[in-house]
Amino acid sequence: MAQRQRAVRAQAATDDEEVLYHEHPAMFGNRPILFVVCLILCAAGVGLLCLGWWWLHCQGVLLEVTNRRSTLRTGILSRALSEVWHREVCNIKLEQTFSQRLMHVGTIGISSAGEPGFEILVSGMPHPETVKEIIDAYRQNAR
Repeated sequence: MAQRQRAVRAQAATDDEEVLYHEHPAMFGNRPILFVVCLILCAAGVGLLCLGWWWLHCQGVLLEVTNRRSTLRTGILSRALSEVWHREVCNIKLEQTFSQRLMHVGTIGISSAGEPGFEILVSGMPHPETVKEIIDAYRQNAR
């Protein structure tokens, strides 16, 4: 897995594409109460199972933003990929609950002119404002 990520980054570097954001959803920041409940349930043994499943789920979601495109990879056993080029982005949606604002996480939605709805929609991402700023900066340069 790590070798494949290095290969992808090496390929991106040869194409003058630079990875600017590479994150998985946050566990604690996205759902702090559920995280604490799972920790308490660890004493009974059930919480460890919940935390393990949740961690695997978070590791199966990856949002990567480069200077040219945004890519959402989902899944561990089966994989799905959604990609939007910055020059085609027409809408960026950020949503944060009060607790998410305190934890600096949120939901990010990215859509292009070619598709209805959001091609990329992911919850619990750390520093969603940074993603928006990166995309805004590079989509203006791409036009």
